[in-house]
Amino acid sequence: MLCDEEGCYPIVWAWVANKRLDIIEVVFIRSHERFSWNKNNSPGQERNDAMPKAAVIYHSRTGTTRKYAMAIRDYLRSKDVEVQLTSIKEYRKEMVEGVDYLLLGCWTSGLWLILQHPDKEWRAFAETLPELPHVKTGFFTTYAIRTGSMFRNMYKQVADTITPPLIKLQSRNGELSDDDKRDLDRFISKS
Repeated sequence: MLCDEEGCYPIVWAWVANKRLDIIEVVFIRSHERFSWNKNNSPGQERNDAMPKAAVIYHSRTGTTRKYAMAIRDYLRSKDVEVQLTSIKEYRKEMVEGVDYLLLGCWTSGLWLILQHPDKEWRAFAETLPELPHVKTGFFTTYAIRTGSMFRNMYKQVADTITPPLIKLQSRNGELSDDDKRDLDRFISKS
């Protein structure tokens, strides 16, 4: 824990040293701000490299969608995005406050070839989302045979609160494909 006048925060990124070992730095992240300490500045001095924030919220029945959500989280973190991963059961409205990106995921429910839709629990969760008109939004799903109308039906549940999804990711096995990675790169790009 590292403490300042506003409270105590966990150390997310601990010791960093350059190759000559003449600067040792402790970095911790509070919200979207990055603070550091080293021999050239004092504790709590703010740095100007604030990380963008993302929330990845998923609903999984067998664990495949959770695995996919974790792969998305890990990839975004590798691109210097601060990511909060949570299931719909653990979700709280505060988790989406101040995010730049929102990724919502669910397993594909429905008949084998038609009528795909998010299940009842995901639809109930969707009703609790606050309005997020300026957040870049994306959807992801896992499926056995095909996604069919899944993304359209997911958007129907949240159309009053979020912008149309800019990215739609899908996986049979919960793994991130090279296409998924390219899509995520475009999704988080500044343009």
